[in-house]
Amino acid sequence: MAGAVVPDARVVPDAVGAYLGDGTASPGQAVVSTSDRTQAVPRTDPTIATEDADGMLAALEAVNRLLMEAAFDLPRLLQEIVRITAEHMRVRGAALRLLDADTGALVLEATHGLGPAFTASAHARDSDLWQLLSSGEDVEILDVREHPELFPAAAVRDAGVRSVLEGGLFRKGRLLGTLSVFTDETHTFTPAERHLLRLLAGQAALGIELARLHQERLAHQRLRQELLLAAEVQARMLPRRVPDVPGVSVAAWSRPWQEVGGDFYDLLELPGRGLGLAIGDVSGKGLPAALLMAAVRTALRSQAEHLCWLPEMFRRVNQTLLPATEAWQFATLFYGVFDPLTRTFAYVNAGHNPPLVIRTGETLRLEAGGIPVGLLPDAAYETATVRLREGDLLVLYTDGFTDVVCEGDEVFGEERLCRTLHAHAGKDPEAVIAAVQAAMEEAGCGGDDRTIVVMKVHPPDAQTQNHVSNPP
Repeated sequence: MAGAVVPDARVVPDAVGAYLGDGTASPGQAVVSTSDRTQAVPRTDPTIATEDADGMLAALEAVNRLLMEAAFDLPRLLQEIVRITAEHMRVRGAALRLLDADTGALVLEATHGLGPAFTASAHARDSDLWQLLSSGEDVEILDVREHPELFPAAAVRDAGVRSVLEGGLFRKGRLLGTLSVFTDETHTFTPAERHLLRLLAGQAALGIELARLHQERLAHQRLRQELLLAAEVQARMLPRRVPDVPGVSVAAWSRPWQEVGGDFYDLLELPGRGLGLAIGDVSGKGLPAALLMAAVRTALRSQAEHLCWLPEMFRRVNQTLLPATEAWQFATLFYGVFDPLTRTFAYVNAGHNPPLVIRTGETLRLEAGGIPVGLLPDAAYETATVRLREGDLLVLYTDGFTDVVCEGDEVFGEERLCRTLHAHAGKDPEAVIAAVQAAMEEAGCGGDDRTIVVMKVHPPDAQTQNHVSNPP
C-alpha cells in the first residue's frame, strides 16, 4: 500500500505519532504534514504517462532477468536489486533492509550509491518509522537532515542525500524488509515514482522469499546427508560378530528411532576367552546423542583393554568424558565380564536400566554400580558378581523397551518385559528378541531408540549360534 503526498509535505515523527495515536489515518493512506497541520491523504491510483509506463516495464524486465540469473544467491540478489532500483528511478542511491528475526529491527543489507556510514543504519522495532512501514504505508521524507533519529547525520552528510522514499517488502501480508531510494536534492516523489517503487518492492520480496526457501532447502539437504553419514558411521561402530566364547550363545539387536540415536552396545573378546558385554544410552536424541555415544564407546574400549578392576575402569571413563560433555549431557552405562570357566559375571551399572538374569522361577536385577558417567568429577563406582547357571538368560536392554508408551497410554514396563522373557526363556537368544518385539508390536508401542542383548548359558560343549542385527 502507498500514499500520495501534497506539495511541500513531509513525513515527520509528529505525523507518525498522529497516525499511530489518534487514528486519523487509515490503511491505504499516507501520513504527511505541512507547516501548519498533519493530515492523512487518501491513496489514489496514479495515471501513468506512456514514458513512465515504458520505464516501469524496463525496470521490471531488469528485475525479472535478475530473478532468473541470481534467484538463489541472496547477497547478489540484494545488491542487484538496489542497483536496478537506483538506476531505473534515476536517484542518487538506494538501500534495502531486511527484518532481523531476533531483534525485530530493519537492518541494512545492501546499498547502491550511498556512503559506507549507511552500513550502521537500522530502523529499531520500537521506532515510529518501523511501525508505519510495517503497517503497509510508504514513507516520504523531504529532508532527511531534519531527522537524525532516523538516519545518522554522518551517513546523510557523507552520502549527500536529501529526500527519501521508503516502502515495505511484503509477502503474503508479512513484512520482510524495506526498499528505499534517496535523492541528492530536495524532491517530492511523483505518483509514478511511488508506483514504480511499489512494483520493484513486490518483485524484490518475491525474489528474497525464493532465495531463502532455496537456502533452507539446501541446508535441509546438507543436514540430511550429514545425518545419513553419521548413521552409517554409527552402524559401523557396532559389533559385526560375536566373539567365540564356549558355553554361551549371544544375539543382539539395535535400531535408532531417527537416523542416528544414543543407544549402543558392544561385545569384547577378552583374554582367557572371556566376554565383555556393554550397553549404554546417552542423553538426548539425534546427532548430538550419536557423537556422545561414540565418545562413550571409545572411552570404554580404551579402558577395557588395559584394566580388569571395573570400578577403576568406570572412574577413568567418567574422567575422560567430563571435559567433552555439557552440563546436561551424560550417559548411562553398563559393562560386565563373563568368565566361561567359572560362569561368573562381574559388572558395574552406571545408572542404566538394570539388566536381568532370567532363570526358572526367579529374576535377578543387576543394579550395583553408581551414577551415570559424565556427570560428576568425583563419582565412585562399586562392582558386584553373579554366578550364572545353565539355562540362564542374561538380558541387557535400553529404556526404549520399558519406558515407551503403548496403546492405552501405558508404558510397556519392566514387569511385562520380564513376563515375556520368562515365557520364551527356553528359546535361543535370537528367538527371545523376536518374541519381545512381537509383544511390543501387539501392545501398540510407539517409537524410540531400542537396543537389546541376550546371552544364554549352555553346557560347555554345546553347539551354539550367535547373531547380531544392526541398523543397515
